[in-house]
Amino acid sequence: MKMRIDEQYCKKIVDKIYPIIAKDYNCNAKVELYSNIYERLNSTPAIEDHESYAEYSWINNEIYLYTDNLENEEDVIRSLVHE
Repeated sequence: MKMRIDEQYCKKIVDKIYPIIAKDYNCNAKVELYSNIYERLNSTPAIEDHESYAEYSWINNEIYLYTDNLENEEDVIRSLVHE
């Protein structure tokens, strides 16, 4: 079983690191945290687990981080850079 990162700790990482990433990429996307994609969509999970770390919404200009799959600081930073 994977160890998930604490949501408050994830938020601290985002608050510290994302401004640096955003400046480097000239980006102003908002970052939101959810346990998983199903929580964000208010839907029932599928039978099989869907492993997603993050997602970018072009329509809303938002980055969604899914804390169920983020295990450490590196996962958070990598997801922010990727999205």
